[in-house]
Amino acid sequence: MMDAFQQLSLDIRMRALKKKSHIIEYQKARKLHSEIVNSMMDDYYNGKFEQRIETNTGLSKNDLQDSAPDNYLFYESNFDLNNPVSLMAFQDMVTYKPAENMNSLTEEYIAKKRYRREDKKEFLQSMLESRLGLFQIVDTDEREGYVLLEDIFTGEKVQIIDIALSGVQDIEPQYIYTRIITYNGFSFGSGLNFVFKKTNPFIKKFIRQEKKNFSREGEFPRFLRLYNQYIKNEDSVYTRTNVVK
Repeated sequence: MMDAFQQLSLDIRMRALKKKSHIIEYQKARKLHSEIVNSMMDDYYNGKFEQRIETNTGLSKNDLQDSAPDNYLFYESNFDLNNPVSLMAFQDMVTYKPAENMNSLTEEYIAKKRYRREDKKEFLQSMLESRLGLFQIVDTDEREGYVLLEDIFTGEKVQIIDIALSGVQDIEPQYIYTRIITYNGFSFGSGLNFVFKKTNPFIKKFIRQEKKNFSREGEFPRFLRLYNQYIKNEDSVYTRTNVVK
C-alpha cells in the first residue's frame, strides 16, 4: 500500500515521463498494437482465421503436443480465457508466428494487405519480426522508463521501454519470459509476461536443460512448457503490466 509521499512521487514521475519524446512515440506504438491485436482477435472469434500446421515440414501437431508436459493440447478450450495471463498466452499463440510450420494472424494481415496506413503496415512487420525470450534484468532507468534485459540463452542485451518495471524499487532476482517488439528504433514488451523467481526449482532446471541444445527453432515448445508451469503453479509466477496511466 503506497503512502501519500510515494503516490505523489509516482504522479510526478509519470507526468515527467509523458512529456519525453520517446515515451510519446512509445504510447503511439502501444495504441497501434492494441488496435491491431483487437482487430485480429475479433477476426479470430468471428471465425475468419484458422490456425494450421503444415505437417510436411518442421514440427507436426503430435510433436508439439509431445513437447509439452502431459501431452498439452494447444486449443482454445485449454486456455482459461477469464485469466488475463492465460488469455494473453492464447492471443500470442494465434497472433504471432508460433513455429515455422504454423500460420498466424500477423502473416495473414500482411498477405491480405489488410491496412493502407503506412504506420500500421510497418507495425505489422515489426510484430512478425518480434521474438519471445527468457530474460533477466540487468539495469533500470527510472527517469527515462528504460529496462535493460539480457537473454539467458544467448547473452544478447536489449533495452526496452517499460514504465512499470523501470520504476520498481529493489527488484527481486527474477527471470522474465516475454515477447519483445521493436518498432521505429525502440523496443517494448507485447504484454505477455511469465515472471519466475530465480530460486524457483523448475526454472533452474529448465535453463540447464535448454542451454544444452538451445535453438531459436525450439521457441514454441519452450513457450508451452513455461505456460504450463504458470498454470500449474501460479504461486511461483508474478506478472507486471506495462502501461502508462
